[in-house]
Amino acid sequence: MRLTELKKNSNGKILALNTNNIFKERLLEVGFAKGTRIKFIFEFNSTFAYEIKNTIIALRKEDAQKILIEDDISCSNLK
Repeated sequence: MRLTELKKNSNGKILALNTNNIFKERLLEVGFAKGTRIKFIFEFNSTFAYEIKNTIIALRKEDAQKILIEDDISCSNLK
């Protein structure tokens, strides 16, 4: 699922960054690595706020849609 599909106050795990290399490097620098836990905090207009590694990061909708995640429900089904 895409990061923008995560429900408010829900958690997920990053699976892939489907973006260009420059933006991918920026995301990796702030902690958006495969397997990292992420929480959706809120949306304002077309900006989404996420908590990742105890930091709040805001992303534009078009950028957040390029990040693939697995939500907590899917993660728990694997156990």
